[in-house]
Amino acid sequence: MNRTPRAVTDIPPQTGKLAVVTGANSGIGWHAVLELARAGGEVIVAARSEAKGRDAVEGVRRGHLPRVSIVRRNWISS
Repeated sequence: MNRTPRAVTDIPPQTGKLAVVTGANSGIGWHAVLELARAGGEVIVAARSEAKGRDAVEGVRRGHLPRVSIVRRNWISS
């Protein structure tokens, strides 16, 4: 299978869509949240640590992307 590298510019508009990203407080998950929000989607951050999840949300919101929120900790099983 020939795989062509993808770029964030390949993400189609996400307006009107909701994404839940697990492991979103750092690394690939955080960047997925950022790019989905930039594409216009509403994104929910799911992280085991509420504090780290909150920090991730605030980091994305600093980029003027308000449609990002954190899922309540009791929704995630350890």
